[in-house]
Amino acid sequence: MMKHISKNNSLTTTINILDDIIYSYEVLIHKNERKPIKNNVYVITLTDTHLSDPKSMNFLLTNCVFNQLHKSNKSSTLNYLFVIEYDEVLSKGEYMVRDKIKIHSHIVVETNIDKQIIENKIRNIILDKGKIQLRKQDVFIQDITSNRGRFNYYNYLIKQKDLITKDNYNYKIDFQ
Repeated sequence: MMKHISKNNSLTTTINILDDIIYSYEVLIHKNERKPIKNNVYVITLTDTHLSDPKSMNFLLTNCVFNQLHKSNKSSTLNYLFVIEYDEVLSKGEYMVRDKIKIHSHIVVETNIDKQIIENKIRNIILDKGKIQLRKQDVFIQDITSNRGRFNYYNYLIKQKDLITKDNYNYKIDFQ
């Protein structure tokens, strides 16, 4: 029987949300370490999405990208965590109107699905559902499976800790 952990939507305080992100990241990374046949761990960065609302990006990633990837690759492993961030200018406190600022996302995926399939699915679904044409440089995928820095990457995910709300992240991690 497959068990999974997913985001607790009742969390509202920043400290609880940050703890939840760190916990999910640790589970995602360390569960792969204990496997005899390891999946790949990818870091995906989506930039220049032309979106300004974290709820819209969260919906697009969760309900469109990851649900579709899972449906089209049922026999594959697909575990993910993503954090949606505001542009750097807002995180530095230089801009006061959040809804005029574009957002981007950092995604960590543990999977046995080919990297090119993931990239193509992201591009096609975001174009189809979000009506957003991503340029080549707007989807960056890096394999961190063997990168020792992967154990501390969660610090990068929570760098905008003063701006994170429950709408700025999501995850789903399966266990067998």
